[in-house]
Amino acid sequence: EIYTLSLHDALPICGMGKVYRGRQLPLERSVAVKVLGSSSGLDAAYRRRFLLEASVCASLTHPNIVVVYDYGETSDGVLFMAMELLPGRRLSQVVIEDGPMSVARGAFVALQVARALREAHRQGVAHRDLKPGNVFLTTASDDGADHVKVFDFGLAKVFEGAPERRDMDLTMDGVMMGSPRYMSPEQIRGEEVDARADVYAFGAMLYMLLCGRPPFLGENSIDVLAAHIQLEPPTCGGTCGTWPLRRTDSPGAASAGAPLSRKGGEQTLPVDGPADPRAEADPREPRRGFRRSEEHTSELQSRISSR
Repeated sequence: EIYTLSLHDALPICGMGKVYRGRQLPLERSVAVKVLGSSSGLDAAYRRRFLLEASVCASLTHPNIVVVYDYGETSDGVLFMAMELLPGRRLSQVVIEDGPMSVARGAFVALQVARALREAHRQGVAHRDLKPGNVFLTTASDDGADHVKVFDFGLAKVFEGAPERRDMDLTMDGVMMGSPRYMSPEQIRGEEVDARADVYAFGAMLYMLLCGRPPFLGENSIDVLAAHIQLEPPTCGGTCGTWPLRRTDSPGAASAGAPLSRKGGEQTLPVDGPADPRAEADPREPRRGFRRSEEHTSELQSRISSR
């Protein structure tokens, strides 16, 4: 046992440390518990990264961000973090197993991710490792609709707020941190990173949802990283022709190469949208937050091709 946490079977989740299904006593609440072995044998950077993730997640309160109930360190140096236990799958697993999402479902999922990022950015936190593998899709709600939970803030950068939290930032000279398929050009070049890096990753993730593959592929990570810097954001072919989001117009808009081309946080991220993609709208009226794609296909294509 870890304090008031009783651990059971391990969960098939990759990443830093191990994750177990557990129960928080005496509340009898089912939880997922991330555990990092004895701190005496841990690299200092891993220890700081774990504590940063726990601190950031515990301070962010939003329906689309995973809830952290407790975190700390045992008497024998084991670091732990107790989070809500969610039924469902990672977004990466959903796309691999089910294929690309429809525009309606992809937009519905993306809007929830955008709202989670907006809250983090409002609190002065950039995720820096947004990707489908760090987004959980659950259908735990009564109506069976997709519900998003963003997690794994282990590479988060605190760019505003208390100095003690900024001191926990894990940026290190000469060390590139993040996932190559979703990293922004400035992150790859080792430049200063803020909320706009998340906007870029959001666009790249959105491309993955709609097209079933990342925007840039290569024989190795170096090829992928170079493509992010040197190439224009690709389109999804026919899918982009029906893209209906009002604020970003296309995945490529969020993934503009230059940071100054991407506004930070809620100004660019599409936080308005339909309550549920399964709901049928009056075909004569566009839904709130959307534009009728048949009226704007040529406009969107011209904007995308001009970038």
